[in-house]
Amino acid sequence: MRPISESMQSTRPSHADARNALWCAAAVATAFFVVNPFVQMPFDDDWSYAFTVRELLRTGRFLYNGWSAPLIITNVWWAAMFARVLGYSFIVLRFSTFPSAVGCAVLAYLLARRADVTPARSIFFSLLLCLSPLFLPLADSFMTDVPALFFTLLCLYAFVRAPRSFSWLAVGVLFGIIGGMGRQTVWVVPLSVLPYLIVVRRRDRWFAAAAGVGWLLVVADIVLSLRWFDRQPWVFLDLPILSVIRQGLIHPEIPFNNLLRVCLTTVMLVLPAALPFTFASITRFWHLRNTWRSAFTIILVSSVLSLGIVLHPTFGMPPWLFNIMTVHGVIGSLELSGHRPVALPFPVLGCISALVLTSCYFLVARAVEFALQGRAFWGRLCAFFAQSSPALPALVIFGLVYFALLILRSSESGQDLIFDRYCLPLIPCLAIPLLRYFKPRAIACSLLAIYIIYGLASTQDNLALAAARRAAVDRLESSGIPSTEIAAGFEYDFYTQLEQAGHVNRYGIRNPPNSFNPAKGYTPALKCRYRIEWNPAADTMPSPFGTIDYISWLPPFHRRIYIDQFRHPWWLQPHPSNKSPLPLSYEVFYD
Repeated sequence: MRPISESMQSTRPSHADARNALWCAAAVATAFFVVNPFVQMPFDDDWSYAFTVRELLRTGRFLYNGWSAPLIITNVWWAAMFARVLGYSFIVLRFSTFPSAVGCAVLAYLLARRADVTPARSIFFSLLLCLSPLFLPLADSFMTDVPALFFTLLCLYAFVRAPRSFSWLAVGVLFGIIGGMGRQTVWVVPLSVLPYLIVVRRRDRWFAAAAGVGWLLVVADIVLSLRWFDRQPWVFLDLPILSVIRQGLIHPEIPFNNLLRVCLTTVMLVLPAALPFTFASITRFWHLRNTWRSAFTIILVSSVLSLGIVLHPTFGMPPWLFNIMTVHGVIGSLELSGHRPVALPFPVLGCISALVLTSCYFLVARAVEFALQGRAFWGRLCAFFAQSSPALPALVIFGLVYFALLILRSSESGQDLIFDRYCLPLIPCLAIPLLRYFKPRAIACSLLAIYIIYGLASTQDNLALAAARRAAVDRLESSGIPSTEIAAGFEYDFYTQLEQAGHVNRYGIRNPPNSFNPAKGYTPALKCRYRIEWNPAADTMPSPFGTIDYISWLPPFHRRIYIDQFRHPWWLQPHPSNKSPLPLSYEVFYD
């Protein structure tokens, strides 16, 4: 570890740092426009948040609709200001995320610099985070993940600087409160980092007292916000934490499996930063192969890894978590029926899997070897958390607390409720420490370039598909077919349901009581005759409206979607004989 004086000197603000941060911001801004975000179509879950913005502008009331689990207060009011000036549309809402995306690039660089990472490696980290295949599609949407990451990075950066300035302490507390009222995960930063700062700065009584007051303000905001949230109609509420823990004890395989999936996914996301560490670890264990500690570590970790692969062979191949990144590209086939072309062939997945598993292996091996050092382990651990710059300790503490809460929440209701986008806040917690001590070589930079190219291409392909779907919908509507008779993907269908009824028919809604009807499906306002899909299915047949072609950046480059009609739409009959009057969703097969 470098001397403290050198560390402090290297993290002082400079004109070079300001220039580098602006270059990172410019790269993200360029990427935002390169993928052509001018598409009037929702993305993933942002149809729900968009409708709340629309109703706020129309009625002046803040209304939920049966889908939102985040608070989204901050996001909705922020987007409403854009929509008030520029008009309401999915494109305008998408552009309301743009400042957060650019801010993430700047804060990622500055936070890495505060952790004593060199300028070149800080740029590497900023691009790794903000041009990744996970970040880019979320940045070109109205999802809450990128704004929440912005507030997370801002809070971390403010608290890192807080020991030398009460102003930064106030900034961290204020934006922790504001960010948490958009997505509750932001609250984890002040809840976990402020107690650490109080302990390490306990001799400074004024600072400790101010940090304690800030922590209490955040707790009060959490209590008041959640009490207000619980009373709102059409809110999807999470189970209490004790109930979640109970579910995890009843089904321990769910949190355990998710623990492994989150670890593998996070390492995959930081793989360009993890490779230098992996190569250094291989060299280290080779030189120490004759020591008992190294031999014991290798045997133990190899046995556990082999047992895990035998018990869970699916863990040997990505993707380990679904939602945004799949073998089909961004989002996969969730947004449209049928079989989307595979963007990542098996050999590519095999190479990624080998690199990720190897990196995970040596991360665990180095942790075990470090723990076996006995007194030296505790001494170095205490020295790490007592160092003069709180950047790395704050990242580690936040990462561990966030990771623990993520795994606990994953067992809610005995279901596998966890997505790859939840790993975004974990990327800085792992990548910055790795880049602090290990320099990226040519292979790491090459892999980063591949990540960026794939991120741009897969995001563009998803937006190009959205444009094709929009064109298909316009073709149908121009012929007089109402939106309630069109199934154009999960996001379009659910937004149409909100336009007609104001809420979706979803389980878990307790206010108003008895609001869920399992016989009506998610979208009872829809009576679809036509479905836009990748290819004709067994329950559809060709319609007079033909097909829509579009260009993809990933192979196959020429793609086509079909405008088909349902073969036996029994839900259109006045008195259907089927036990379920309406499909759960029109985007799956119904005979």
